[in-house]
Amino acid sequence: ELKFSLQKQFGDVLTCSIGVGSNRTVAKIASDLEKPNGFVWLKTYQEEQELLSSTPLTDICGIGSRLRKRLLRLGIGNVQDLIECPIPVLVREFGPRQGRMLQDMVAGRFCDSLTPFYEQPEEKSIQRSTTLPFNTLDRDYLKSVLFRLCLKVAMRLRQRNFYAGYVHLWVRNQDFQHTGDGVRLLVPNRSIRLIYKVSELLLRHVDVIG
Repeated sequence: ELKFSLQKQFGDVLTCSIGVGSNRTVAKIASDLEKPNGFVWLKTYQEEQELLSSTPLTDICGIGSRLRKRLLRLGIGNVQDLIECPIPVLVREFGPRQGRMLQDMVAGRFCDSLTPFYEQPEEKSIQRSTTLPFNTLDRDYLKSVLFRLCLKVAMRLRQRNFYAGYVHLWVRNQDFQHTGDGVRLLVPNRSIRLIYKVSELLLRHVDVIG
């Protein structure tokens, strides 16, 4: 019905690929199987398990190259390896929450709910983050990345007609440890110059080595 509606309204200008499964992870993978303009419906548990067991780790939303490297060090090279990995091994490496969630996600047991856009809670904070392509302690490079993130935050503030009353900076090091600091502004502001200046001062005091 959705595909028919798009076809009727936009013709061949706008198409979509749809995947249907028992949870978001399975549906997302299924939607990538027959792009563009495909439709895949996994009707049985066996079909879902066959798909997951043949899917590369990096095709799973949330598993990037860095996480894949950590999994490889544990002898986990594909989704099937992750499904069969003993939970204590994952918990020891990633902690109780993420370790269990990783396996539940690739095994199709991670059932998070979707919230319609019209039921989304009011936005109370604006944040932007990125993962660097390599490890570095080069402050000039870090400051250039920080400026781009601050620019995105300032633009979003203006789009939403918001003002920032608090600025917080957090950094994740090569060992996936987080550290950060924040400061409350004397006067709410949305100036890119001020947001960047405060963030840059916070960066000076954050231990990026860990």
